[in-house]
Amino acid sequence: MKLNLDRPNHCSIIAKYLAQEMTVSEVKEFETMVNSHPENRVLVEDFRRDWKQIGNITMKKPNVDKAWQNLSGKLKDEDLVESVNVRPLFNQMWLRATAAVVVILVVTSAFLFTNLLNQSVTIQSSAEPTTLVHSLTDGSLVYLDPNSTISYSKRFGRRSRSISLYGDAFFEVAHNPQIPFVVETTSAQVQVLGTSFTVRAGKDSIFEVLVQTGSVNVESKARKAKGVVALAGDRVTLANNELTKISGVVSPESKYKTSRLQFKDEQLSSIVQVLNKTFGSNIIVDTYQVGSRRLTVTFVDSSIDSMVEVICTALGLEAKYENSTITLWQP
Repeated sequence: MKLNLDRPNHCSIIAKYLAQEMTVSEVKEFETMVNSHPENRVLVEDFRRDWKQIGNITMKKPNVDKAWQNLSGKLKDEDLVESVNVRPLFNQMWLRATAAVVVILVVTSAFLFTNLLNQSVTIQSSAEPTTLVHSLTDGSLVYLDPNSTISYSKRFGRRSRSISLYGDAFFEVAHNPQIPFVVETTSAQVQVLGTSFTVRAGKDSIFEVLVQTGSVNVESKARKAKGVVALAGDRVTLANNELTKISGVVSPESKYKTSRLQFKDEQLSSIVQVLNKTFGSNIIVDTYQVGSRRLTVTFVDSSIDSMVEVICTALGLEAKYENSTITLWQP
């Protein structure tokens, strides 16, 4: 199995290993899995390096008596306390409490570190007949159909690009040969380098992948099931744990168009990118600062001019029309 930090259960397994909380058999099984993929060894070492930044996770039972003797001896040597044969009960209790606090802090640090890695982002579309467009940090775009959900780690794009999908979505994936883009559903996994495709994985619909451009690798999660490589124009379905591919049924020239587009807290640069791809417009922003402005908006059966007017009104911008180019700028 290939480890993936974007999957919370994998983070928990690695954390359990580093915290030395595994049984002997679990350690053996884990190390066999790590050695099965070179990427796993690199991942665990990176995790170990990050883990050490929160301190030593090996928890040893403190020797309170020895600690008190050392401290008491130093105080006596410096004539800060009288030489007595009986240790004050308060000091013993204070030292034991301090040791307990240290242990608690170590455990809490490990817990917080694991949860930090497990933090995820969840985007869910409404039941309204509207397409929710979401931009990812790597430049990829996701078009979510109604009643659909995606979730991914806040570390998305650093070492992996893995997304969980429930429902239907169209993906425009930014090309990155070093970090494949992976879509996980309950029944199958789709892996690409850079392409555009639709995945349908809702509760009441059959699993389906429609490839518009590029190529994808589709694998069923059923045991001993064979994977399928689909090219532009191919349609892949999954039924009875078996993948079926039909070629030439998806037009590579088609675009994902909708009469209702919704954006939630998206950067203007991402919104402009989607409008240009969807409607063939040529809208640009004149500065990085303007492109970084965020906006929540829904366009319903809107023309380019009306959408530009809404954007300008909401963000206090001006639009300059020159030939076929529309420039958004801050007056």
